[in-house]
Amino acid sequence: MSDRLEISRILVFLEPSIASYHFSNADRYKVTYEISLSLLTSKLNEEYDRVIPSISSLVDTFLQNKIEKRQAKGKQPLPQYYRDFAMLQEVTKVACKVISGVLTVAHTSIDFNEYSVSSFFRVGVELGMIDHSDIVGFSSER
Repeated sequence: MSDRLEISRILVFLEPSIASYHFSNADRYKVTYEISLSLLTSKLNEEYDRVIPSISSLVDTFLQNKIEKRQAKGKQPLPQYYRDFAMLQEVTKVACKVISGVLTVAHTSIDFNEYSVSSFFRVGVELGMIDHSDIVGFSSER
């Protein structure tokens, strides 16, 4: 997608203590800057001390709702890593919006499975930190 939009990318990665494979296996195509989630979180906390607790609390609420829905259907709970990746996704988006003042999240689909990590996009929207119009569908087809 970065080729079609003619933009470079940043990589926000989870620390090895959280996901040992994330940093080493991350896609670095057109990446011009790398930063750890913990450093980005610290930066946000310096300027906006309620942002991370708000995101964390709503991610936990969404996650618990998803787990309960799955259990009611007789399905396995979501893997433990879901929370880590939901936090990575939401903190990254909010930080980009706060730091730059604008944000466009381009997804190749706007129809998310309710149990996908991408479905947590509603966290930033519900908290008023991301505007729904910041999220756009961008077809991967030419």
